[in-house]
Amino acid sequence: MPIYVQFSDSKKTSIVATFAGAQDENEVPIQGEVEEGDARYQAFLSLVSPQPTLADAIAARRYQAEAAGISVGGMPVATDRDSQGLINGAALSAFMDDTYTCNWKTADGFVKLDAKTILAVARAVRNHVQACFDREGDLASAVQAGTYKPEMLDKGWPA
Repeated sequence: MPIYVQFSDSKKTSIVATFAGAQDENEVPIQGEVEEGDARYQAFLSLVSPQPTLADAIAARRYQAEAAGISVGGMPVATDRDSQGLINGAALSAFMDDTYTCNWKTADGFVKLDAKTILAVARAVRNHVQACFDREGDLASAVQAGTYKPEMLDKGWPA
């Protein structure tokens, strides 16, 4: 199936745009058709849709571990970014008022948390998140040192 393109110059050196169909020559000069395997088309695709880098893959794996959740004293605690913000807000209230309590929703339902427990949860979440970033840093260092191996990506993350 042909792919409609606009070339960079009359020599058709490279592709600068693609279209669903032929365009008005007055509006879009130097048009043509190529097949998907054309090297110029593949080069164009790599510019407009770059492949994720190893650093991107490591960061994505870190976020997966970061947002996986933890257990604090047997209570499941969400650790995605929204939950981190909510926990930090509750921790600030608990820090300012040691008599503060709140009803906290977990995967198992609501539980009443006192200030001491809220601070313990916030500390555990912060430690978990930091451990995830530390692991990402270790893997990035391994990449820099040339010692990274693909099987390292799924090992060593905090649970």
